[in-house]
Amino acid sequence: MARFESIKLRPVIASTLIVLVVTFVVGLRIQNLLDKPQVFFLANDSHGKWIRHFIPFGLPTDRYFEPIRATFRCDFELDKPVPKAQLVIQAFRQFDVWIDSNPDSSKPLYSSSDDLNEWKQRHQIRVPRTLDRGRHQIWVQVTNRGAHPCLFAFSHELPLATGNHWETSLNRRKWQRAVAADDSAKEIGAQIEHLGYPNVFKAFQSLWPWLAGIFGITFTVSLLTSRDTQDLNEGLKSGLSPRQLTWLLLLAWKMMAMNNIWRITPNWGFDIDAHLEYVKFIAENGRLPLATDGWQTFQSPLNYLLATPFYVLFSRLFGPESCVKLLRFLPLLCGLAQIELCYRVARTIFPDKDDLQKIATVIGGLMPMNVYMSQSFCNEPLAGCFTSLLIYFCISMLMDPSRDRNILFFAGMGVVWGLALLSKVTPILMGPLIVVTILVDGLGREGSFRLFRARLGTTFCACFLVSGWYFTRNWIWIGKPFVGGWDPAIGIRWWQDPSYRTGKQLFSFGTALSQPVYAGVIGIWDAIYSTMWADGFLSGQLLNPVNEIPWNLSWMEVGSFLSILPLCCIFLSVATLWKTDFQTARKGLLFALAAVGIYFAAVIDLYIQVPIYSTAKASYMLGLLPCFAVLAAAGSTPLLHSRITRSIFFGLISCWGTASYAAYFCLS
Repeated sequence: MARFESIKLRPVIASTLIVLVVTFVVGLRIQNLLDKPQVFFLANDSHGKWIRHFIPFGLPTDRYFEPIRATFRCDFELDKPVPKAQLVIQAFRQFDVWIDSNPDSSKPLYSSSDDLNEWKQRHQIRVPRTLDRGRHQIWVQVTNRGAHPCLFAFSHELPLATGNHWETSLNRRKWQRAVAADDSAKEIGAQIEHLGYPNVFKAFQSLWPWLAGIFGITFTVSLLTSRDTQDLNEGLKSGLSPRQLTWLLLLAWKMMAMNNIWRITPNWGFDIDAHLEYVKFIAENGRLPLATDGWQTFQSPLNYLLATPFYVLFSRLFGPESCVKLLRFLPLLCGLAQIELCYRVARTIFPDKDDLQKIATVIGGLMPMNVYMSQSFCNEPLAGCFTSLLIYFCISMLMDPSRDRNILFFAGMGVVWGLALLSKVTPILMGPLIVVTILVDGLGREGSFRLFRARLGTTFCACFLVSGWYFTRNWIWIGKPFVGGWDPAIGIRWWQDPSYRTGKQLFSFGTALSQPVYAGVIGIWDAIYSTMWADGFLSGQLLNPVNEIPWNLSWMEVGSFLSILPLCCIFLSVATLWKTDFQTARKGLLFALAAVGIYFAAVIDLYIQVPIYSTAKASYMLGLLPCFAVLAAAGSTPLLHSRITRSIFFGLISCWGTASYAAYFCLS
């Protein structure tokens, strides 16, 4: 009995240790980031809250680095004299303060350093005289560059703390109430409603007959053809096989591609003009641009190199507008390949569980971020496709460790990794997972350490031979191998709202469930949810009228809400990993979970460091589609043992899949 209990406790102890280690590492990283003056994080506390001058949230606006000054003022009443009161002021970033004197005609009581990197210090300012009984006034002028001026202030001796009762002005003539820095994007909802975008409730009202019919048919078929069972592979004996379902999804994808490639306007997509300029540069100059040559030329070049000959050919044969539309065949092919890769990864992890293979293939293949990102010309789908292929390599090794793989396998894996890096730098995050996978695969073999070194060296050398030349070129010409679009090294200095981070942006969630369009401006979790399960930023086309959006918005809204089910299954997978059912699949699922964790950590890291509203996009994790798919399938298993819950699950997933497909199948 003691031995049995020990075996049962091992997974719990292992899981607890993993969580503690990850929490400790993440905590250290966050603390390190928050201590940096270049990280614009505004933290409220019990003494007061950060305030700012209200300027409507600018979705279409990229701002430049002119200094911005805002003056904050507040009246306060004293019922008795206060000698030498102390003020505590922290401003974002440089500030001057006056008490009972006019800033236009007197010197400030105190001025902070002109060094904008010293803004995280809280200044304790002693008022040099006694403040008499009666009314007084404090003025604080805050100057910032590359972000909105904000203020945090309080006093223990005076009835003074920053809040909505303060007034602000940009010119000291027209005054308005200050707003909490946390509430900088609250007016976006009204803008969306004014433009006519439906919310989730209205979408359900218009589509419920279709949804009821789809659910009813699927529920009935599942109920009649399945039975209660603990063996997942015996739950459903009729219907399509996983391979047949994959072929059906591939056919549906081809139909969508042939329909949409002509219907969607040429200017649709994130930074589409800049991506096309990259291709034009190569075609006209016969060389690759440097990261400093354009808005998107910091991107890895493979996608644009592949597109250039087609751009030249299509431009001559069909003209510029048709050429842009036809270039979409590259991302559409990548989206098609993702469906196949989701199926193959699911078959590798769940070789004897047909239901789980089908669930993973449907969820991975129809995940909205794969569907809508593949409809416009950009480099994300190509990078995602190669990353998914790399994941397939790794999971194949973990799931079949007895197979004796020669050195060509690892050279091929390195080539795929190199191609992924040549498409976008994000797959660099796969490095630690590749090292661990090769290490685990070699454990227990004769000469395991020597084998590990040879395999790892082959993989990394092959990767460097494919992609190293590009990053070495960056290092020579720019001074660093990896360059981001926000990096000052590329010579483009700009900023966007909100321009700083707050606790609310890191911990709030819910807007995406009621109105996913532009919900990402509220916080990171709304951003990731609304861009994973819907086109939450509408492919970068900002505040377009509803009639200019190619998507079927009601279906998109409904699909976004129904995505709660596959998302919950992904979360549930963590609890089901240690079940006996997944003893053979555990290594593959742990790999998928680790990949998702690493990418999420990287997105959060970037979100904190680059305080623009469009930083957090789930499309950065497009290459993890197979991981999300198999985790969702694993998490669905508690619902599959009973006929009733199984039938309800399949009914809801059918509604979700239909909504995901219908949302992005253009009808006009």
